[in-house]
Amino acid sequence: MTMARKLAVPIIVAVLAFCGLILSACQHAPTAPVASELFDLVVLGGKIVDPDSRLEAVRSIGINGGRIAAISEQRLVGKISLDAAGQVVAPGFIDLHSHGMVVPSMWMQAFDGVTTALDLEGGSLPIPDAYAIAQDEGRPLNYGYSANWAAARSAVLAGTKLDGHFLTNLAAFAKPNWQKLATPAQSAEILGLLEQGVQQGALGIGLLVGYARESNHEEYVGAAQIAARYGVPTFTHLRHSNAREPGGVIEGHEELIAVAAMTGAHMHLCHLNSTAARLLPEVVPMLREAQRRGLRITVEAYPYGAGSTVIGSQLFDPALLDAQGISETDIFYVPAHKRIESREELIEARKSNPSGPAVIAFLDEDNANQRAMLDLAVLYADAAIASDTLWWVRRNGNPVVEPVWPLPEDAYAHPRGAGAFTKMLGRYVRERKQLSLMEAIRKASLVPAQILEDAAPQMKRKGRIKVGADADIIVFDPDTVIDKATYANPRQPAEGMRHVIVAGVPIIRDGTLDTTIMPGQPVRGPVGRLPVKSTTAQRPITETDVMTAVRNLRAAAGLR
Repeated sequence: MTMARKLAVPIIVAVLAFCGLILSACQHAPTAPVASELFDLVVLGGKIVDPDSRLEAVRSIGINGGRIAAISEQRLVGKISLDAAGQVVAPGFIDLHSHGMVVPSMWMQAFDGVTTALDLEGGSLPIPDAYAIAQDEGRPLNYGYSANWAAARSAVLAGTKLDGHFLTNLAAFAKPNWQKLATPAQSAEILGLLEQGVQQGALGIGLLVGYARESNHEEYVGAAQIAARYGVPTFTHLRHSNAREPGGVIEGHEELIAVAAMTGAHMHLCHLNSTAARLLPEVVPMLREAQRRGLRITVEAYPYGAGSTVIGSQLFDPALLDAQGISETDIFYVPAHKRIESREELIEARKSNPSGPAVIAFLDEDNANQRAMLDLAVLYADAAIASDTLWWVRRNGNPVVEPVWPLPEDAYAHPRGAGAFTKMLGRYVRERKQLSLMEAIRKASLVPAQILEDAAPQMKRKGRIKVGADADIIVFDPDTVIDKATYANPRQPAEGMRHVIVAGVPIIRDGTLDTTIMPGQPVRGPVGRLPVKSTTAQRPITETDVMTAVRNLRAAAGLR
C-alpha cells in the first residue's frame, strides 16, 4: 500500500464518522436542541411515559407559548425550572365526564392529575354563553361542553330560560316537566336547539335519557342523526338500567347499539360500570361484537362500585327501586350526610331538595366476584377512564361554586371527583398490577383525546408528549401516587402529583396548589361548523326499528 493510500484510509474513516455525527444530529434535531436556548418553562430529567410514541425514557422538556417546544436528553434552560428527577412525566389526564365545572371542583381534580375537564354527558346551553362564563370567571383546568339535551328539553317543555350558567342548568335538571313525552313540534324545537349548539362549537350532544325514560325514542334517534351529520359524538346515559325487565340493562344497551347502526353516529357510552353493574358479563360481549362489526361505539368507566346523582332523578323514584334491585336504605343522601332510613324520608328529600346529590352502591369492591365485574368495565379495551365528577355540596344543600380552598369541612361529593385517576395509578398499576403504567396513562389521556379528535381538532395536540403538543403535563411519583378520598371523607386530595402543568403554566408546583392563576383554555369545536354528511334516514325511525336492528347483535353475543 502506498503512503498516499495509508494516509487516505484514516481520513476517509474520519470523514465518514463526521458525516455520521452530522446525520445523527439532523435526525435528532427536533428533540435535542442546543442547551443554551431559553424556554419559558423546563421540566428536567423525568421519565417520560408517552402513550402515543410509546417513549419510556429520561428526558427534559422545553415549553414555549403553552406548547412543548423540545424534548431532549440534554439539560435545558428555562425561565422556570421544574425538577422531575425520579418522577414520571406524562400527558395530563383528560376527563370526558365532569359535572364539576366550577373552580373548587377543578382544583380538587388537579391533584388527581386532570388537566382538561369536560362536561359531555350533560353539557350546557347556550354554548356561546357557557364558554363566555368560563372564560370571564377563569378556570384552572381546560374546559369544554356538549350541547345539553336535558337543558334543551327544559327550555321547550318547562319554559326554562337558559343562560349557560352551572346553577341554571342544575335548576333546570331538577324540574320534572322536561322528562315527559314531547309532541312532534316540540321535539323538532328541541332538536333545533341541539343542532344550533353543535354549529356553535359544542363538542357533541349530551343525552341524559336515563333521567327521562319516557322521552321520545324518535327524538333520541334524531339527536344521533344530527351528531352523524356534523361528525360529533353523542354522550349517552342509557335510558334503561334496571336489574330486571322491563326497562332492563340489556334493553338500555340495545338502544344505543341500534341507533349507532341506524345512523352511523359515534355513540359514546357513559360510565359502563354503573349502567351495566352486575350484568357486565352479559353486556361486555354485546359491546365488543358491535365494535367488531364496525359500529362507532366508545366506552368509559370509573373505578368505583358506587354511583352518584341527584336525589330527584328517576333512579331514586320509590316506585322503581324494586326493579333496580335497591332499597331506600342503600341510598346515602349527601345534604343530610346519612343514609335514607325510610320510604317516607326518601319522598320528602326528593320533594324538598330534588337537586341534592345522593350515593348508591351497585357493586361491592370488597367482594372478589363483584370487583371482578367492576374490572370488566374499568379494564375494557380502549375504554377511557372518566370520573363522573359531581359538584361539592355543603350540609345546607348549597353547591360550592365560589373559589374556596381548602374545601369547607362540611362539603361532600362522591370520592371519584378526587381520586378516580390516581386510584388507577395506585391500585390498578402499582398494587394489583392489573395494568401497565403505559396503558393506564393511555386510558386517561390519549384514548379520551382520540375520542374527541373529529369533533375538536385541537385534541390532536392533547394526550401526548411530543413537540408541538399542548403543554398539559403531569409529573408524579409512581411509588407514592394514590387516591385518598373515601366515602366517609371525600375532601382528601390525592397524593403523589409533584407538578401539574396546564397550558404551559404550573398550577401545582412541588405539591402545592397555586390558587392565584387560571390558565385553563377552552376546548371547543369549530364555530360555524358545517355538516360533514347528510342524514341517513329518509323516514321517522320507530322503536320497532330500534329493536329489529339489534336482533342479530343479541344472537352474536349469545343472548336470547
